[in-house]
Amino acid sequence: MIKLLFGWNVLLTLVIVFLLTMKKDDTIILPANTATVGVVNIANLPTGSIVYVNTDSLMNNYKLVKDFKQEMERERSVKENAFQNKMAALEKQVTDFKEIAQRLSPEEGQRQQQELMLKEQKLGEYRENLMAELSKKEIDKNTEMTKRISDYLNKLNASGKYTYVMGYAQGGGILHANKTLDITTQVVAGLNAEYKK
Repeated sequence: MIKLLFGWNVLLTLVIVFLLTMKKDDTIILPANTATVGVVNIANLPTGSIVYVNTDSLMNNYKLVKDFKQEMERERSVKENAFQNKMAALEKQVTDFKEIAQRLSPEEGQRQQQELMLKEQKLGEYRENLMAELSKKEIDKNTEMTKRISDYLNKLNASGKYTYVMGYAQGGGILHANKTLDITTQVVAGLNAEYKK
């Protein structure tokens, strides 16, 4: 999970840097409706060409992330319970088979044993499919979160005020960041306001 979060932080940083450096020319056009973005007054943001967002704080305080985590936990629990129920049913069949195995003919015992092995194999495939579904959904959710964050940062930086919006995380690639360049609070407030809509 820690590797996934670290990977997410790195990916988020790269996407943000890429999107914010895709300027076609040096002209800056400030749209009339960019005085505020969400609940953020752009005039109150730090000056300078580089700012940063604390990605740990963003992930902890962005309501969308919390909702996604809860949704994934519920789905994981449902799928795990479904698997456990199937596993318990198979274990009961194995126990029942062991009780009557001595009374069966060798051919019948072998046939039932093969059926149980086939059921066990199918149960393993079922579990792999459940895990693949959860993994795909988690990737889809992460992609959606990245897009929402990126879209919001593009709106926030519509004036071209910043050359870079970096992602800062404890133990990440940026070893030190000046706290006056931290826009995490404003970004989280704006993202949550947009998500609430």
